[in-house]
Amino acid sequence: TYNKPTSDLVNYPYDSMLERLFDGSMNIDEIDATLPHRVSGDDGLFRDEATQKVLSEDPNFWFNSALKANDVAYWAPKTPVRLIQCMGDDVIPFSMSTKTADIMSSMGAQDVAVVAVESTITQNPDTDLRLGHSECATKAYLVAGEIFANIRKDSIGY
Repeated sequence: TYNKPTSDLVNYPYDSMLERLFDGSMNIDEIDATLPHRVSGDDGLFRDEATQKVLSEDPNFWFNSALKANDVAYWAPKTPVRLIQCMGDDVIPFSMSTKTADIMSSMGAQDVAVVAVESTITQNPDTDLRLGHSECATKAYLVAGEIFANIRKDSIGY
C-alpha cells in the first residue's frame, strides 16, 4: 500500500484483517467467506470515497498514482491480445478494457481487441444482456477457452 493506511481504501473491520487474510495461512474459500460480497459502500469491502476517487481518476488520490505506476496497458504487445470482459461488470468497468485496447493500439500494437462476453454468448453485438462481475467469470473462461480452441484449430488443425 505504498506505506499508506489500508483504511484509506478498505472499510473497517476488513482493513485490519488484510495482513492476516493474505499471509498464506488461508485458502481462497476461507478468505472469501471472511470478506463481504459487496464491493463498496458502508457494508462493502472498499470505502465509497475511495471507489469514487478511483473511478473518477482523481489525480490527488495516492492510490491512483500507484495504479498508474503499476499499469500494464502502456506497452505494445507483439502477439494478438483479447481483453475478455462483460459489459455489465459492476466491479471493473467495461470502459477500462476499451481504454486499455485503445492505449495498446496507440502504442503500436497491431492486434488488440475487446471481446464482450454478452455479445459472444448471444451472437449479437447489440445485445441488451448485461452480466455482473460474479455472473461473468465462468462465462468469460468459456469464451477464453473457445478463443484458444480456435487458435489451436487454425494453427495445428484440431
